[in-house]
Amino acid sequence: KISNSSNLSFTNALKLSGGLIGHVSGNGLTLVIYAKFGWSEANLFLTSLIAVSLLSLAFFKEPERVNVGEGLDFRAMFGFFKGKKAWLSVLFVQSIGICAAFGLLSPMLVDIGWKLEDIGEVLHIYGTIFGFAGALVAGFAVKKLGAKRAFLYAVAMQTLGILAIWLPIGGWTDRASVLFASSAAYAVYMAQATIISTMMMQRASGRRPASEYAVQSSLNMTFQIFSFYLGTLLAGTFGYGAVVLGAAAFCVLSLVYFIKIYKFI
Repeated sequence: KISNSSNLSFTNALKLSGGLIGHVSGNGLTLVIYAKFGWSEANLFLTSLIAVSLLSLAFFKEPERVNVGEGLDFRAMFGFFKGKKAWLSVLFVQSIGICAAFGLLSPMLVDIGWKLEDIGEVLHIYGTIFGFAGALVAGFAVKKLGAKRAFLYAVAMQTLGILAIWLPIGGWTDRASVLFASSAAYAVYMAQATIISTMMMQRASGRRPASEYAVQSSLNMTFQIFSFYLGTLLAGTFGYGAVVLGAAAFCVLSLVYFIKIYKFI
């Protein structure tokens, strides 16, 4: 309703950046408040954030121009992937490497001995700033290169972002090193999220755009949650280092796979 096909990449960059504001508040500031003042104050802070969101929704007025599509048809919605097996595999594979490694940052810092307020500050506040930058750069990249080419570059950069997480594992646990690792991880994660969201919108037809985007986004988010859980589970058995290296190797293999199926994406 509030965007068009010519600026989807920047729309997604702004949308995901807005989500990061919630991440900074809900994860970063809440951890700092909890560590310094306790549960009651942290819960009061979260409640106030919800109240602000409810007020924003109450006074929000949707644009009058509405793109009217066909009614909701669950059979057609879930039949969206018929003939799109390559795209379905992209939604699954692209999230495994970065999510498996990215989800290790917080528990890793806890095991290293970092205080909660330091984790909230460095990881979920300062590191997130680079997530904003990654999303905006991805928006420019899609505009300049096209979504598919930008997607391949983002997958390649994910490998470097994952390897940056090796720093605290290798003993570099000072604030600067951890900030670099978290910033790199956030930047590549948000860049890829912006691009994949843009590609999902591009593949949604004019008949049921909201439903077709929703089914793609839901499946992609399910795969991401699975990957976060898988990374943590494997780290408990094989250690953080093995999972990070395995995730980086998986990103390289997935890049080769995406290049191979490029024309079918």
